[in-house]
Amino acid sequence: DPHMTDASKLDHLYHGLKSSLMKDVLRDAPATPAAFLDKARHEENLDRLVTTAAQHTNDNDTQATNYS
Repeated sequence: DPHMTDASKLDHLYHGLKSSLMKDVLRDAPATPAAFLDKARHEENLDRLVTTAAQHTNDNDTQATNYS
C-alpha cells in the first residue's frame, strides 16, 4: 500500500521477520523500512556465512580455517 506510513511498514516488516534475526535487527532499531531491510539482509548474510563456515569446519575437521 503506497499510503502506508513508515511506522506501519516497519510493523509489517517486523511481523514477517525470521525469529533468528529478530534480536539483531531490533538491537539497531531501524527507523525506516529501507534501514530495516538493509539490516535484515546484513544479518541474514552473516547467518549464512556462519552456517557455511561451520559446515566447512565439520567437513574438514583436521584443517584450520583462517578468517583474517
